[in-house]
Amino acid sequence: MCAVIGIYSNKTVSLDLFKNLLNESMIRGKHATGISYIENNLLKNKIIPTFSKNFDLPNIKSNMIIGHCRYSTSDLEYNQPIIENEVAIVHNGVVDQSNPDNWENKYNYKFKTKNDTEILLKHWINNKHPLKLDSSISSIIIDNRNKPMIYFFRNEERPLYYYKDKDNIIIASTKDIFKKSLNLIPIKTKSCYEYKIDNFDLKIKKIRESKIDLQW
Repeated sequence: MCAVIGIYSNKTVSLDLFKNLLNESMIRGKHATGISYIENNLLKNKIIPTFSKNFDLPNIKSNMIIGHCRYSTSDLEYNQPIIENEVAIVHNGVVDQSNPDNWENKYNYKFKTKNDTEILLKHWINNKHPLKLDSSISSIIIDNRNKPMIYFFRNEERPLYYYKDKDNIIIASTKDIFKKSLNLIPIKTKSCYEYKIDNFDLKIKKIRESKIDLQW
């Protein structure tokens, strides 16, 4: 059980708001905390093997940030976000528990880590679409290869919620995280929507109607 969060804004993301989300996500993972963000047109990241309340958030000026609170079931060698080719991913779930030494033959990619989240990352980089698997998936991606964009997707095995207003789309693993952390903006829990999908279809009408450019 881990937590993923993200904010996409028409203006600079409130660091107080993001820190609130990060701290309230700690209940789902205390072994490591990491973030990725766009600043000066570059994808940057910071990852520390500690719980979020000990995480020193940089003085970021960005309109999109994603974060991860990890609950480790193995080691702390491969924490998230995982980044490659100006793409970053945070993920909650299990993609493939088979021997990582066999992944290259199985998926036809060369892997740098033994974190199965990299399987999703490799597939996104090469196909720009979620990988359909009989596993548990809840993910947020920043893709900075062309126009900087943020994407999120899930299947029925892992939760994901979002909130939107005229300036922001905010993503978190659970409704309870919203309820406890979003006291900086006038939001009611009922304003948070469960992100429901059908066969990884990202074309959600409510999101595409937003003034924020989150087109698929």
